[in-house]
Parts: sequence; structure tokens; C-alpha cells
Amino acid sequence: MLIISKIERVGGTRVSLDGAEYLFEEREAGGPHICDVENDAHAKRLLSIPEGFAAADGSFPMRAVAADAETTFLATPVDEPQPDDTAPEGDGIESVDDESDDVQDTAPEDDGLDDYDEGSLAQAYRDEFMQKPHHKMKSDRIIREIREARAARAN
Repeated sequence: MLIISKIERVGGTRVSLDGAEYLFEEREAGGPHICDVENDAHAKRLLSIPEGFAAADGSFPMRAVAADAETTFLATPVDEPQPDDTAPEGDGIESVDDESDDVQDTAPEDDGLDDYDEGSLAQAYRDEFMQKPHHKMKSDRIIREIREARAARAN
């Protein structure tokens, strides 16, 4: 299945899923960054991230996440150095107990975020907010903030 990367990076975007490497790049000058993903589970996994990927033919299969819990999603620029994922200490943000928050999830259960591993959640947060989540942020809070942002955008 031909899949388009909505995020176009100089040199393309390399994605690793279950040990398979996919390179999303232009096929013609000025064209979209496309990759042929033959593994159906990988295609479904990529398409479950609507902020980052779309089917090249415009169809969108049912949103799903690969059943294998070891599936990882890493979108990295091909020839760009990666920033350090650590935030400086003493930035005034304390660890947050997510269970005490009164905010309810506002997104439907089928958004797939609950099945994401830490790396995928961090990437989804970066896609949503254009910045990395704070290094002390727990998965529950990352999911909640992404869902709140999506709900606010939908309204």
C-alpha cells in the first residue's frame, strides 16, 4: 500500500517497525513523500497516526494498531542529527501524580493512544504540540493532553 508521510523532511523520513525500515521520500521533484508499505499490519499502524500519515489513494482503512506489543514507531530524519531528549534539571516542573487529576479523557477509545509505547507517545506529542513532552511526564498525562488538544481542535 502506498502511504504518504504528511511530515516532509529534507532527505526523507525513515520509519522502523518491527525491524523493518521504511523510507518516505519524493518520487518526483516537489512530489509528496511516499513509501510502499507491503506489510498490512505496518500499514495499519502508520495509518493509525492521522497526524503523520495518509493512504496515497485517499482511502483510510479502519484505524488499528499492530497486535504485537513490541511494535515500535520511530520517525527520524534521514540525514539530520537528533536532539538530546533530556531536559535540564531545575526547570521548575515537578513530577505529577496523574491519578489525582480531575480531567476526563475527551477522545473516543479507538484513537489507539492507549496501545502506543513510550517512543510512539512522545512522537505523537511532538506531532501535536511541535515540542517534546517534559521528561518527567507520565504516559497517562501525555495521552490526556493529546486527546484534549484534539478535542479542542475538533470543536
